[in-house]
Amino acid sequence: MTVNISDIGAMGGHPLYALISLGLNPDQLIRDVLEIYRGFLLELNPFSASIIGGNLTRSGNGSFIDITLIGEVEQGKSLRRSGARAGDVILVTGFPGQAAAGLKLLLRSPNDPDLRKHLLVQIYNVPSHRARLGAAIGGAGLASAMIDTSDGFLGDLGHICVWRARWGPFW
Repeated sequence: MTVNISDIGAMGGHPLYALISLGLNPDQLIRDVLEIYRGFLLELNPFSASIIGGNLTRSGNGSFIDITLIGEVEQGKSLRRSGARAGDVILVTGFPGQAAAGLKLLLRSPNDPDLRKHLLVQIYNVPSHRARLGAAIGGAGLASAMIDTSDGFLGDLGHICVWRARWGPFW
């Protein structure tokens, strides 16, 4: 849910409604599903956003979660990566690479029980978002483009820098 909230915030918006589809194994414990939903609500409640529906299906080859998050942004204030222009200054919030470093630590020593307490591993395991900051920046008109970098900073930076050059204006 956090990653979806981050995507909405990166357009200057805030989340409203979530649709959640679950594919569950027959062995899935109800308490585990309830815990997942508690986590969803923990992320949505600060925005007064709601889960309004979804789907539940049996999955024989592992479980899956699919989330569609619907948000809103003040008219004329939405920001897209296609708004970037040559000469724009690039501002990054947070600390890129921390989650990737946490994953690298886990992959290097997967059986180390103490590693779960490491700050970088915790950052990897519990993603965060900057949706409020994104909405504030968008609402104040302080940026021409924004993007969530949770898929990888360099790749997403490339999306900002080459979007217009490759495809021209999209919206």
